[in-house]
Amino acid sequence: MPPIVVHVHDDVRSANDVFVRAVSALSDAQLRAPSRLPNWTRGHVAAHVALNAEGFVEVASALRSGQRAFMYPSGLAERDQAIDDLALASSEELTARVRDAGLAFMEAWDPLPPIGDCATAPGYPTFSPSTVLQRRLRELQVHLVDLALHDFGVECWSASFVDSDLGLQWATVEARTNQPVAAVDEFGVLWRAGRVLHEHEPVHVSRRLLLAWVLDRGQIEGLPLLQPWSNRSKWEHLPTTA
Repeated sequence: MPPIVVHVHDDVRSANDVFVRAVSALSDAQLRAPSRLPNWTRGHVAAHVALNAEGFVEVASALRSGQRAFMYPSGLAERDQAIDDLALASSEELTARVRDAGLAFMEAWDPLPPIGDCATAPGYPTFSPSTVLQRRLRELQVHLVDLALHDFGVECWSASFVDSDLGLQWATVEARTNQPVAAVDEFGVLWRAGRVLHEHEPVHVSRRLLLAWVLDRGQIEGLPLLQPWSNRSKWEHLPTTA
């Protein structure tokens, strides 16, 4: 297995451990409290993360069987209902579901299954199996922040996730604002979008906070508000590695 794949596998495993720890610390009442996502409780966020892993397990199984690979073969309406139902589970039940789904994902994607077309659901755009580890890592890292817990913010994002995902997500910035954007990170890298004039002074910001801004998880003084992603399923359609 190529070293970079091993590295992402390790990142996913570590991120899953952190997410399970965060969910396991919540009481039933805390799981019913609002998350950072509109109309979703913390229980909804945890349920979504569990079902996402289970969906990717379905994809791996289908690919190995030479069948059409869908995360949710019955469609997103049924997936959304499953999230609503699982969100009402007890803390113990939901923690176990998240933990077991994460373990099943690691088993299903190590080693990677054969290459073939995958899709979130019938009628949705296809994606390559080679992108799945990064997609799963994004789910775990970003939705950890969505739990709205003091001890689990963007500072918990791994440096490797920040480095890889900022490069992938930056391409979306220009389409989400009509203002020029210029920012310099702690490594001196200039991030630009739109037509930035020579005299435009870039904002100095950490790479981690810049990624949080791109992913609608924080605002940065001097940078514009970005148009929001269209729906709560946005993570399944963000660009990723080819």
